Amino acid sequence: MDTRIQGRHGVGRGKEAAATFAVAGAGAIALALGTEGVALLLGALAGQAGAHRGWLDTLLLGQPLPGALLRELALLTAAAFPLCLLPARRIGPTLLARYDAAALRVDPPAAPAPASAWTGPRSPAQQAAWAGLERWCQAAGPAASAPFWQPLAAAELAQPLKVAVLTGGSVAERSQLALAFSRHIDGTVRLRALEGKLRRIAWRLRIKLDECLWWRPLPPDTPWDAGYLPARATDLAHLHAFRPRRATLIVADGLHPRLLSQALRMLEQHCAEFRHPVRVLVVDAAQPAEDRLRGVRQAAQPCAQVRGQVPVFELDTV
Repeated sequence: MDTRIQGRHGVGRGKEAAATFAVAGAGAIALALGTEGVALLLGALAGQAGAHRGWLDTLLLGQPLPGALLRELALLTAAAFPLCLLPARRIGPTLLARYDAAALRVDPPAAPAPASAWTGPRSPAQQAAWAGLERWCQAAGPAASAPFWQPLAAAELAQPLKVAVLTGGSVAERSQLALAFSRHIDGTVRLRALEGKLRRIAWRLRIKLDECLWWRPLPPDTPWDAGYLPARATDLAHLHAFRPRRATLIVADGLHPRLLSQALRMLEQHCAEFRHPVRVLVVDAAQPAEDRLRGVRQAAQPCAQVRGQVPVFELDTV
């Protein structure tokens, strides 16, 4: 593996460890303060508010000393830290997770013409292809919830990696539909429709909160990540380190068959480690549908996850 990728792995693990300890520490402090608050409340209800103060000093020294509150909170925090460490190992990396801009590109290799004006399907054939793509992605489903007491449990994915092909129509139509669909599934269209910066921030925070609550299934409308495979072999090497932070749509627009095969091999090598489904949409650049489908199946031949499971979405009307 490239030393740059190994370094990226190491930096990522270091940041995740720091985030884990920070979340565990914050949770432990919150539990300590909550315990102190409950003790004060119970004492007030019993008519002996603050009677518990100095219990630690009394236990150790036989009498309370000044500054007892800080020592008691410190002990409660230390006791709560191990309890918070397990869920923090799930929450910390989830909060830290970002879009993998090294492995994927947000924008297509070449901007479709016209570039940004096209936002959705128009003809019946395009609408049918769009609906088929939605069904194909929805079939992956959101990640299943784990039991509350098992925050590190990973959902078992029946098909972590699948491939489909978009054919027919003109080159521009294929690229435009793939771009519009990726902007639809990753929530870009919904985000732009929200009025006001605060509403957009609140929506993003809600998505992060949903991802942190491991015992709750993700809402069906949770956005995916979406991006394009780079067109250079040196950039494809970053797929070795790719681990999806959420369900991900990867678009291969006009990628050379050799590079497509290389990308699928790398994804296949690590798909057993994926915690979220990955869907690869191959956009035909010029070849007829049957030729492209045959090429994709040959490229995917080493990939047990996708062999014989390559649906075609056709833009041409019958």
